[in-house]
Formats: sequence, C-alpha cells, structure tokens
Amino acid sequence: MKKFFLLVSVLFLVLGLNAGASYASLPDASGGQEKPIVICTTTVLASIVNELAGENVEVVVFVQPGICPAFYDVKPGDLYSLEKAAIVFYHGFEYKMWLKGMIESTGSKAVPVKVSGNWNTPEGAKKYVSEVAAALKEHAGLDLQAKAAEMIGEIDKVADEIKNEAETLGVGEVNVICMKWQKPFVSWVGFNVV
Repeated sequence: MKKFFLLVSVLFLVLGLNAGASYASLPDASGGQEKPIVICTTTVLASIVNELAGENVEVVVFVQPGICPAFYDVKPGDLYSLEKAAIVFYHGFEYKMWLKGMIESTGSKAVPVKVSGNWNTPEGAKKYVSEVAAALKEHAGLDLQAKAAEMIGEIDKVADEIKNEAETLGVGEVNVICMKWQKPFVSWVGFNVV
C-alpha cells in the first residue's frame, strides 16, 4: 500500500505542484530583454508553465496553495504584475469573480487563456500540458512541443504504474468517500466512490 501512495505522489510531482511565485520581470541570463511575465491564477497552472517553459518566462501565481480562489485578496504586486504580463492562464471560474475586473482596471494587454476541466487525472493533466504549450507558442513564441511530449510520456508512465499497483492491491473492492473535485482521480485509480 505504501508503494501505491508513493506512485500517486510521483504523479503529482511530475506535474510539479510546488510552483513558486515571483513578482517582477527579470532580464534573461544574457542580460538582454526581459522575460515575458506569465500570470497563473493557481499553482496547478503555474506548475505546468514552470515545467514547460522553465527559465524562458517569469511566472507569477495569484492564488497560493491552501487558499480557495473565491477568497483571493488582490495585492498591489499582483496588479503590477498583471499590468506587465504577456499571458494570463486561468481555469474559468475566477474570471468572472475577480480576474476580469483586475484586467480591466489595470489596462493590461495580457492575453487571457482559459485552461479548464479536470486536471487531476492523467488525461486531464495531459490536456492541460498540451493547451498550455500551445498557448505559450502562440502568445510568447516559445516552441515547447518536445518538452510537452516528454511530460506527457512521464504522465503516461506514472499512470501505468499507479493502475498496475492499484490492480495488485485490489482497490476496486475498497469503498471511498471523497470530495467532489477528487472524485475523477479516485475513480480513475479504481476505488469505488460512494
């Protein structure tokens, strides 16, 4: 059972869910032009942008882990970053709640890019990786298809390991109660969600 939970943890690590935040645009390593600022409303999105684009962009995260996006409090640094940003990745729900007003009030020219749906299953994670890579290519000129393919391959590899371990453990015979947003992943693993 410990091995199973280790494999599940690895899936989340592949997604890089410990995305950090920064609040300024920095010159690139050669001292040339500034890196594009990419806003991500959540660390889910930021982890994917960080893994794909790495040092090519400056990622700013608005909603930190453990905070419900509905309770997000605008900070002056966030408004400054938004004003300078090239792209804003968001899930959808936060746009009407507070993001649209922030974009309008700052006069930001950032391109809002909606990436929605389940992210916590392998198929959902792969969809997010593909959509983020495509948007970074279109709006920031970064061709990250090779890195996206590598990430998708890693997700598939870990997903296979999780499914094999879950089958070995017989998780289909285990009844589980979980939060609604966790149900897609818990069901995908094979547990019986009641």
